[in-house]
Amino acid sequence: MTLVQVLKNIYKKRKQYYLKSDLYQQLLKKYNYQKVKNYCSLDQVILNNLFTTNGRQDILDITFNTDDYAEDGTWQLGVCSALDIFHQQIPVYWLEKNWLKLMLDTDLPSVIDEIKIPFYEALLLLPNNLIVSPDNLPLGWLYFKYLPAGYVGRDITIEGNKALPPRSIYSVPSRVDKITWVTSENSNLLHPAPFEKAFQASQSRSINTKLDF
Repeated sequence: MTLVQVLKNIYKKRKQYYLKSDLYQQLLKKYNYQKVKNYCSLDQVILNNLFTTNGRQDILDITFNTDDYAEDGTWQLGVCSALDIFHQQIPVYWLEKNWLKLMLDTDLPSVIDEIKIPFYEALLLLPNNLIVSPDNLPLGWLYFKYLPAGYVGRDITIEGNKALPPRSIYSVPSRVDKITWVTSENSNLLHPAPFEKAFQASQSRSINTKLDF
């Protein structure tokens, strides 16, 4: 059996474990929206984020108690976004396909200081196969959040054991207005986290800018 086959088997077992978990069922009830044809489903969004945290919603398991994770800002952003989705009621929007196509064909403005957006955070569900990753895989959803200067986000707590003390990763105040976003491919591909450092099928970015609300 190859390494890929081993990881796929582990992925399948973890997926079944998450699907049967109380947290998954609670999140399905909280985000109880009707499925929209040809769009990423909310149950897939929930599953993606459960893989990000290893199914935890508060203290992360010891798998993440390494210097690599502690120094990985992209991973931290993914975890904090997943915890936001778990603990808050994030507004959900389905982006209309033709409108989104026009947006993708529109040149970005050179001056963005005066751009206004109607909400501070949202979970955007994308039409299937419209936006693809650098690996040519379709993106299913995007969660974004506006962080004003001085904003202090979530701290991340990771459990320890007798040989390894618990670890806390503390959030620091944002020095400028910022938009952060996290996305994931809309697929049941192998998610190797926590077996590899970065969770596959996820990208995280932050954009520093001034926004007027």
